[in-house]
Amino acid sequence: MLSAKTSAFWIGCLGIFFLLNACEDKKDPYPGFSKMVGERQEVRESISKQKQSEKNQVSDVQDKKEEKSDAASTVIKERQIEIIDSVSGETIAKGVAYVDKDGKITRVTLYQK
Repeated sequence: MLSAKTSAFWIGCLGIFFLLNACEDKKDPYPGFSKMVGERQEVRESISKQKQSEKNQVSDVQDKKEEKSDAASTVIKERQIEIIDSVSGETIAKGVAYVDKDGKITRVTLYQK
């Protein structure tokens, strides 16, 4: 028969074997979660890049519009103006109207009477 030490050794090994089997890897309760988060981050980055490129395109278009509007609103004449009250006929204010080449008033500067 086996000695007491040998049988205790085998019983201990058997106990450790059952404990190790009980410590199996548990299944992930959220399979694919990390993949989903990674895909979401990629989508967010692509949307950010798309918005940045749209912003750059919009600013380029605005710069072109400003250049055109500056060229179109070149002041050719300055006209002295008076604002007169229609009821009393008194002058309310005086100023300068800046007129472009098409005869349109581009800017008006008023100063007090």
